[in-house]
Parts: sequence; C-alpha cells; structure tokens
Amino acid sequence: MKIMNAAGTCKDMQGIKILEQTLVDEITLGSITLLPREQTGNFSFDDETKVSYNDLGLPNRGLAFYRLFDQRDFKKPMRVSLAGFSLTDFVELVKGVSHYASTIELNLSCPNADVVTDMYGVVNAILPVLPTHVRLAVKISPKGKFPMFLHHRINELVVCNTLDGFGGGPLRHIALNSVSKWKSYGVDIIGVGGIFTGEHAREYIDAGCTGVQIGTALYQFGPRVFEEIVADE
Repeated sequence: MKIMNAAGTCKDMQGIKILEQTLVDEITLGSITLLPREQTGNFSFDDETKVSYNDLGLPNRGLAFYRLFDQRDFKKPMRVSLAGFSLTDFVELVKGVSHYASTIELNLSCPNADVVTDMYGVVNAILPVLPTHVRLAVKISPKGKFPMFLHHRINELVVCNTLDGFGGGPLRHIALNSVSKWKSYGVDIIGVGGIFTGEHAREYIDAGCTGVQIGTALYQFGPRVFEEIVADE
C-alpha cells in the first residue's frame, strides 16, 4: 500500500524534511499557485465527530519560490499539487516544477478558490510541457461528474477533495462510494478522506485503491500518524 500526505499539508522545505523521516512513500507538496497566496481562513477539527473544516484558501509562496527546488534536495519522490486560475497558469506551473516532480497532481476541485475545473482543457494545455516520465494525477471533487472517458495521459485519480471544505470521518464514506465508480476507468486510484487508522486505509485498498493520502489526521495529530496507520494496517 502506497501512503502519502494529502495536498495542503506540506508547503516548504521544513515540511518536506519532516515527512522524509516518516513512512510516506511519496511527499505531496502544495497546492502551488502561480502567484503567492496568503491564508484566508482556518483549519478546525471536532474530536468527537472527527469532522474537519478547511477554508485556508490555498496559501503558498508561489511558483517563483518553488521553481528553485531541485530533485537532489529530496530523499523521497515528490508529488507536486498544482492549482491554476487559467490554462496558462497550469502550463507555467508544470514548466516550473516538472524538473523535480515524480508526479504532477492537478487540483481541479478546490472548494475554497475559483480554480479551473476543465479536466480535458487543462490536460491538453499542459501536454506539450509535461515530461513523459512524470506521472499525471487529477484530484476529484466529491461532486464531480463522471465523464464518458478519461484523457489518455491521466495515470491516476485522487478521490476525493473535501466537500465544501468539510473533511475527516464523514468524508470517508463519500470517498469510498466515489472510488467504486471511478475505478471503472482503469487508472490507479488514490483514496483520501477520513483515514485515521490502518483499518480505514484498508477499506480504501479493498475498494480498489492502490494507495492512500492522509490529510485531516496529519493536520490534527502530526507526522506520527503514518507510523500508527501502517502499524495498524
């Protein structure tokens, strides 16, 4: 089982170095936008219901900062989450980070920012600048429509993003239901939503996922959650 942090939980080199000491197989950096963005909201968590709410607004330091990273700086493969407000944004973002990314994860489903959601439009736009060795993933909204078929360049779907900013425990059932539908497209599925234990992770694997991402639990309990989930799994 491949295990990763979810987008939004690592935004700088300090976060990368912390995650390099954990059991994650691939580190998710970002989401990154073309220009820097300040935090506009907060993260909250209810321990009793295991519900989280995130309206942070894609805070990050912008492409000018992240394009300076180098593959030689990292001990683990880097998955880079990108969020664009135009097709041109996505093209520039891919050009700026693909020299160190093992996977590009397109965030086409952020509920807290008006990002481009046109899957085919974005993939077609970035194809000329996306190296063939870099895997391409798309993060899906729990409200996402199911297309007749996927773009042939997509290697992976990340199922799913928060529901209007809400994540944690209740999202797991929504995401698992979505996994059962998206897996029919024949690409790898990464499950994300409400994973706090190894049993939760196993539910996603049994549903057909090839890996999982941890978001709320990492925000709330810190990097020790990876060891606990793997040990419990």
